[in-house]
Amino acid sequence: MPIVTKNDIRQHFGEFVACNSQNFWPVPEATGGSTGEPLRFFVDARSAGAGAAALWRGWSYAGYKFGDKVAVLAGISLIPKTENVLRTAAKKVIRKTAIFPAINLRKGLLNAYAKQMIGFKPNFIRGYPSSIYLFADFLKENAIDGIRPKAVLTTAEMLFPYQRKLISEVLQCDVLDGYGAFDGGTAAYECREHNGYHMFIEKTVMEFVDDEGNQVAEGEKGRIVATDLFNYAMPFIRYDTGDLGVYSTEECSCGRKLPLMKRILGRTTDTLRFRTGAVVSGLSLIHIIKDFDVKQYQIVQEKDDLLLVRLIKGRTFADKDTERLHKILSDSIGEAVEIEFEFMDSMPPTEGKKWKFVISHVPT
Repeated sequence: MPIVTKNDIRQHFGEFVACNSQNFWPVPEATGGSTGEPLRFFVDARSAGAGAAALWRGWSYAGYKFGDKVAVLAGISLIPKTENVLRTAAKKVIRKTAIFPAINLRKGLLNAYAKQMIGFKPNFIRGYPSSIYLFADFLKENAIDGIRPKAVLTTAEMLFPYQRKLISEVLQCDVLDGYGAFDGGTAAYECREHNGYHMFIEKTVMEFVDDEGNQVAEGEKGRIVATDLFNYAMPFIRYDTGDLGVYSTEECSCGRKLPLMKRILGRTTDTLRFRTGAVVSGLSLIHIIKDFDVKQYQIVQEKDDLLLVRLIKGRTFADKDTERLHKILSDSIGEAVEIEFEFMDSMPPTEGKKWKFVISHVPT
């Protein structure tokens, strides 16, 4: 069967909705996607229930049990909803959930969050890696103690090794990452062995394919294509999630037999193309900047010959670092591309609620 893209669904929305969709109690949903352009779709009751089961099973890998207190440091996309068939169960979870909106995380707001979280004493902290990293860095810089969760559960963004390291050191606990695409129904979670992401194949078929739609070999990068086995109201069959990953045939040492996704490599839209002909992976730019003392950053391709680098400086970041970073980036993308730096006290929120490290305003 052909691979279905977000554009296919946008352009032929009515044709993707099942004729008898009302039999499955469809709930309208939307996702911002990597570009901020909403993708609207329906999720039926069974699929929503299976999604919640997958979420809670993934949390259980970190030791989560019903009744544990969870602090959520993220946007509204991670705040549980109650307007569906999981109403009763979700309300029980929400009573033990404290929400800390991760929008424009200024020092004053981070200080207030620290005080509230010390009082709340969460068993787990869940949220976007970028937001929890900023929070952990603030705690470290200001020598704030008293927040000791059993584990940190990250999701929705790429979790980079430097983020995992700092979060783990400051909060003195393990960091377990999760992967999910609500529109495609995918779910995959790390366990404490950190051998990869256990793919929940009872709910979704996950394929890893090349640009022609053929399965890639083990260890090779592939586009993640998903088939939701539960959503009968609006079936997603061989749906291109826009994400890139690597699968493995290894078995995890934890003893679970679910197949593994070895790594997540970002999104297909994280690639920047310039007038010079240079094609640069956003992930490679991220790995360049991570070696500098910056608290948060964002790379924006404004035009096909202009790159904007927004930075919140760390304590040791100096003018010479700007010059060195400019040279490294220029060597990577070509001297014909203009590179501008913008130093900020706080980052503006991005569309789609999740934080985006790499944004391109240039059509691919």
